Amino acid sequence: MESHFLFTHRFCRVARGNEKGHVENLVGYARRNFLVPVPSFGSFTELNAHLKERCLADLPRRVRGARQTKAELFADDRAAMLALPANEFEPRRVEQRRASSLSLVRFDRNDYSVPTAYAHHELTVAGGIERIEISSGTEIVATHPRDWGAEQTTYDPRH
Repeated sequence: MESHFLFTHRFCRVARGNEKGHVENLVGYARRNFLVPVPSFGSFTELNAHLKERCLADLPRRVRGARQTKAELFADDRAAMLALPANEFEPRRVEQRRASSLSLVRFDRNDYSVPTAYAHHELTVAGGIERIEISSGTEIVATHPRDWGAEQTTYDPRH
């Protein structure tokens, strides 16, 4: 992510709340004002759209001690930032896995089916937030909804 967005990380020390108090306060504010009562959504996409809407609605607010609104402060920050990369960052984990004799590929403590022709083959698994893609070389051989449980098996009878 650092090389995609061209920034450098700066970690704070463990158990040093004084180093990140501002961030902790902002997380608390967002939780209390955007997530209470606890919302329910069918997907992360819907949740993200809700949070974006709430954040945009909060931009006209003036933070105590500031002379400008959050929108004006954000505009100043944005002018000082680099442009976003042309290609979108895709948050996912990619791993090499071998399909079992049952044509199952294990990823993140769950099993996902692949066509029987790929049993005992090395495959590439790309696990995103909502979807798993399993490929052989450049060909995608199976896709499944991401299962966030553990020790679950997801089959696709259309293989």
